[in-house]
Amino acid sequence: MSLFVISAEAPAQTTSDTVYCNVSTTIPVGRYESAQPIYFFSGPILNNSPRGLFPQPLEVSMSESTEVNGVSLTICHTNFRARNVVFKGGTIDVSVGGRASFEDCVFDGVTFMMSSGLPANQSPNSTEPRDRFRAHLELKNSVLNKAQFQVKGGPDTVMGLKMENCTMYGPGSMLPMLLSRPGLLANLKAAQTEVKNCAFIQCSYSSPFLAITQQCSFDSCTLVPGLPLAEITTVPLQIPADFHPIETADQITAQLPQYTIVPLDPAVPTGSKLGHSFAKGEVSLNQLPSVLPMKPLASVLPAPSNTTLSTNMPPRMPTTGPTFTTPISTNAVTSPTLGAPDTGLKLNQTNVHGLLIMSLGSGEAGSASKMAAIALKGYSTDAPTVRFNQPVGAMMAKALQEVTKFTQVNQGGWPAGYQIELSFADKYSNKDGPSAAVACALLLHSLITGKELDQAFAVTGDMNADGSVQPIGGVAAKIRGATKGHCKIIGIPIKNESSLGDLLLSDGPGPFASIQIYSLQHFRDAEALATADKPAATQAAIEEMSRVQEVLLRNPGQMGNWLRNQHVISKLQQVLQDSPNNLSAKYLLMYASGKVPQTLTLAGSLSAIDDAAGDLLAAIKSNQSQSNAFDTIGKASVGSSITRMQALRTRCDARVRPYADAIISFGTAVKEAQDRPPQSVSRAAELRSKINIAASSANSTYARIINDPVIREELEK
Repeated sequence: MSLFVISAEAPAQTTSDTVYCNVSTTIPVGRYESAQPIYFFSGPILNNSPRGLFPQPLEVSMSESTEVNGVSLTICHTNFRARNVVFKGGTIDVSVGGRASFEDCVFDGVTFMMSSGLPANQSPNSTEPRDRFRAHLELKNSVLNKAQFQVKGGPDTVMGLKMENCTMYGPGSMLPMLLSRPGLLANLKAAQTEVKNCAFIQCSYSSPFLAITQQCSFDSCTLVPGLPLAEITTVPLQIPADFHPIETADQITAQLPQYTIVPLDPAVPTGSKLGHSFAKGEVSLNQLPSVLPMKPLASVLPAPSNTTLSTNMPPRMPTTGPTFTTPISTNAVTSPTLGAPDTGLKLNQTNVHGLLIMSLGSGEAGSASKMAAIALKGYSTDAPTVRFNQPVGAMMAKALQEVTKFTQVNQGGWPAGYQIELSFADKYSNKDGPSAAVACALLLHSLITGKELDQAFAVTGDMNADGSVQPIGGVAAKIRGATKGHCKIIGIPIKNESSLGDLLLSDGPGPFASIQIYSLQHFRDAEALATADKPAATQAAIEEMSRVQEVLLRNPGQMGNWLRNQHVISKLQQVLQDSPNNLSAKYLLMYASGKVPQTLTLAGSLSAIDDAAGDLLAAIKSNQSQSNAFDTIGKASVGSSITRMQALRTRCDARVRPYADAIISFGTAVKEAQDRPPQSVSRAAELRSKINIAASSANSTYARIINDPVIREELEK
């Protein structure tokens, strides 16, 4: 998610403009687009919502030489096939009972969403339920660029995925991030999951994913730490693979001693044989471009069969002029505001990217997730509403109240009769926190003013009713997530700027050369960056910074040398002069001048410890240490956590180092018990006592730090 969210499975959300198809069909050759989600579903559709399942799955195929642009496809209880088709942008959601097969295809900027390969209440040995409900995605001899895989479901999620002879390009491509648990490999095998003879270039992957690969090559790829495969603890797993540079294999086996990397035979081919070109971050087939006109995908789909379609909305009513009342936000009502713009909403739908955060067992992961707003027109006498299309937490509901107040004041009122629905591209996970407030304000502003939003822009931040942007958490993780997507410009609250020093110290200049980061003090700062038609001065500064970043990214290994080049320095200084809130230029100049922070901030130190300590911290917090921590925590996980903590300690704020030391002491006590298992009851009791004392020390040290009035005040700023 992005990294992506692994979350509780839920039925697909529907809106009145979703296009449903429950009739088997072959889509003719053509070039297609769709602003509306397309939902293939074998079952009745009542009141604009899928209900139940027909006995047989739907059969849908795409004709060869077809091109699909920015379409959101959901494949549910459907056999979907495509060969020699180009997909540009959009999402492909293989949901319950969906089986999607793609061969000789190109995917550029596509997000794949996969449901659990097995129903949660079914045994892997029960074949009938698996055959009926399993979701499975097959990719053969295909090329992927800047692709993301998102696995939906709870911690017991099992994906059904087969990749064979595929080539996947980054940067910005993310392979499935699976949460490790006992029995995972057996469940993946039951779900027919395998990845073989593929080539991955500049992609990010996890250790469980590596365990399911066969005869694959990894060129300049990144292993995401913190997701050890708990099932493999004593018996080494042999993985036939090639790594470039070669020393990457040594680094992997050092981090994952249970893995043995076996070099491939040079005669073994990896990657796709599909004729294609990859240049300037874009992939294309080696064939003449299509001259067919672009048309809506819905125009070639058959009408739903045996269904009753109802939007539950009254017809549009002509009025002599718009009336304005108070919008009602989720779980809140605001006061009426007099005055109004001259017309109603100028757009019926709009979208923007919000920077979101999710919690993993090993820390936090951020991603840029598309958010959308859809406006439905009812009677002019109806009270307008603004709501999310899924349940949200109290903090997010409160943030939306502030946003609607600001929008009323900023626009001089609100058109009556409109029902506005806000949604997230990831509609399956719980949402809370105020960090989507600025994104929501931009969506409402776009609907009212008609200003299109830049799809290369992403934003995070809370907001008050006066338009001031307020700080939020997880900024560093969100920026890392944004660099893996298609976003080129991001906005963060000005009060979160201190997090960038932590990012510079931890990650170096790379994130700042990959994306333009701007600070936001007020909504108008976000508006200047988010609108497609930007102010001339803002656009000029962005373009100048893009030219500098292009130079730095030509050879990332030489980035440090480029940043000492006086011409590059003068260009960065000019960008900062023209655009003082361009934090990428500011922090690249800091790096160029040798002014990189030597220690993390207080908040950054605590966050880094949470990430580095992994299973050790989880054991301390869950009181596992009071029983059998040396049995329940994998030996490799303990060793890697201790190593990470020792490397991190010197970079932590001095006030936090005692906490790091206490965690290291706990890990050392657990490791002692693992290295020399007790042979007697008395020795086991002695080791448990030692572990318990170390855990208690870690907890008390943390409590002492976090309850210090000066530290609490600093953290709450």
